[in-house]
Amino acid sequence: MAVAGIDVGTTGCKCTVYSDRGDFINEAYVEYDFPPEAGDRELDALVIWQGVKQVMKEAARGTEDLKAVGIASMGEAAVLLDEADRPLNRPILYFDPRGQEQIDRLIAKIGEQKLKDITRMNPSKIYTLPKIMWLMDQDPSLSGRAKRLLLMQDYIVYMLSGIAQIDYTLASRTYAFDMNTLDWNDEILQAAGLSRGMMGKTVPTGTAAGMIRREIAQELNLPEDVLIVSGAHDQPAAMIGTGVLRPGMGADSTGTNECISTFFEGRKHPDYMEQRELAVVPFLWPDTYMTSIFCFTGGGMLKWYRDNLAKYEAELIRREGGNVFERLDEMTEDGPSGLLVLPYFLGKGSPGMNPDARGAIVGLTPETKSIAIYKALMEGVTYELRTGLEFWRERGIDIKELRATGGGAFSSVWLQIKADIYGMPVSTLKVSQGGNLACGMLAAIARGLYKNVEEAEKVFIQVDKTYYPRLKMQKRYDEWYEKYKLIYPGMEKLFTAW
Repeated sequence: MAVAGIDVGTTGCKCTVYSDRGDFINEAYVEYDFPPEAGDRELDALVIWQGVKQVMKEAARGTEDLKAVGIASMGEAAVLLDEADRPLNRPILYFDPRGQEQIDRLIAKIGEQKLKDITRMNPSKIYTLPKIMWLMDQDPSLSGRAKRLLLMQDYIVYMLSGIAQIDYTLASRTYAFDMNTLDWNDEILQAAGLSRGMMGKTVPTGTAAGMIRREIAQELNLPEDVLIVSGAHDQPAAMIGTGVLRPGMGADSTGTNECISTFFEGRKHPDYMEQRELAVVPFLWPDTYMTSIFCFTGGGMLKWYRDNLAKYEAELIRREGGNVFERLDEMTEDGPSGLLVLPYFLGKGSPGMNPDARGAIVGLTPETKSIAIYKALMEGVTYELRTGLEFWRERGIDIKELRATGGGAFSSVWLQIKADIYGMPVSTLKVSQGGNLACGMLAAIARGLYKNVEEAEKVFIQVDKTYYPRLKMQKRYDEWYEKYKLIYPGMEKLFTAW
């Protein structure tokens, strides 16, 4: 018997198939091929749907006993469907600047404090509602033509099963979800020009939707009794898939951006969280909540370095058949790079979100080597996340151990940098893609193969390697971190006037 997990990301999607004993069976990944007019801030729902079908078919090839598939996705980006389920828009990503006027309109109609009391989050243009409101302002006919509003997880669940439902963690990214009732808030929806009937049913993480549609099963050569399951928003999924199921643990997810997530019991200092734009989201169990700190740029900055500062070297490495980032890691020297990088290429994340912030490299000299910049980019992201870890610690959320997932979990250099800068152990898992594994676990539970996530964890999750802080390097990085904290306050006024 087998289960699968699908993670729908911003640049590609991946499907991983596991046995019911947690053993890896097969995996498939596809990077989306978007048309140029989509830009780098918009998605194409049909391209994503075709990609999901492709990876499901490839990953499940030869597996005759696939019984359930769980779905996770990135947040915020949403598609409007007409009565024939045809997309009416290109989903807009969270970091796109559109939506400020619209979120201001919501504040004027409802009141800022009331919005905070309902959603437990600060009003922001990054969420789904202001993006959809912007689209409807540009094309008023959308209000009459749109019959459904779906984020990427519930879009795929709907296309696979015909059931429109969304789990609590992803619903919270819309800014229409009431944290007190765990349901849509009609007042916010109406103020945004939307209706409850357009939205999928809100359900707990890991809720089964229904069996795969017969025509889709036949198209993908899958059994007709495959159960489709709503997983989670990608960050809570990363927590589940890395075994971050006890207080004091955090999931460090490194993809295009960088995010550390944890959970706590009860709404510990929710007002302090909101003031720094830290969301408080329902987690797996009653009265448990997860929260995240993040940098909009993580592994994306290393791609920027590869494509702009090391283009020639990268091409040579590719010609030789090597992995570009592995080779670049090998070229770095141990210890601090001697540079400081503000990793705000797409603005400053949380805590202290500032969309006007810009990236900076400080400390350049004629002796600076290009590879030092590469390492400094990794250090800069890590310094930035350390400010968030300290913010948590001041409010009683003390992280003592990290589990790494995502593409960054393959870089031993970056993992050691994190252990040294954070001053705590950082572990990798034998299965590096935590989101996919989480969805496989949730699918297995929904199918009745395991009673709960704690039971499934013992089977599916295994630690591979742990990186420990080195006292000498930790002290050196502590000195550089104190310098790092001086840069942003000194440049904040400059960013505002940029």
